[in-house]
Amino acid sequence: MDVIDLLIFIFELLGTVAFAVSGGMAAIQRRMDLFGVLVLGCTTACGGGMIRDILLGRTPPAVFQNPVYIITAALSLCVLALVLHFDRGTVALQKLISVFDTVGLGIFCVVGADTAIRAGFGDNMFLVVFVGVCTGIGGGMLRDILADRAPTVLRRELYALPGICGSVAYFLLLGVLPRTVCMLCGAAVTIAFRFAAVYFGWHLPVLGDKAGRSKP
Repeated sequence: MDVIDLLIFIFELLGTVAFAVSGGMAAIQRRMDLFGVLVLGCTTACGGGMIRDILLGRTPPAVFQNPVYIITAALSLCVLALVLHFDRGTVALQKLISVFDTVGLGIFCVVGADTAIRAGFGDNMFLVVFVGVCTGIGGGMLRDILADRAPTVLRRELYALPGICGSVAYFLLLGVLPRTVCMLCGAAVTIAFRFAAVYFGWHLPVLGDKAGRSKP
């Protein structure tokens, strides 16, 4: 395994941990049992990668070929259960969901884009960015659907747009900077944009707002 492959593997594990924790905390918020926490956490952690592999025609998806991702997600959820056993703060829980969700988004967007390029689609920017964003938001969308709530990406919050910007930044920097630096820059763009959007309250306009306010 060369340096680039090792970096991508580490990125994937970090993203898996981040999304597993995000999914697990969402399940806890919805008062699911232990099995529900495991299902939601593992789905959030591995769902985006499954969508990526299906889009690229890589079957069976990597999660079924290498159990390290499911094992990593399950261990992360066990640690989460121990931590929350001693600290059940609702405010802290909500903040942690946002932080881990953002970190996972940034990591998986560049990993997905890189996977598309390695699969031979490096000359198709639209496909590379699309696969990157689907990898980043896919697990979160599945999490929200299973948790019976509108997916974050379809609400006012800027979620997919930071992923698009990060994936585009990664694609454009390739050939200019080393691949490892490009991945770090792409992830940083997504994470910084997402955190800034949350902090400053940036959001896209909701078309039904004026109509809703005009009703008596």
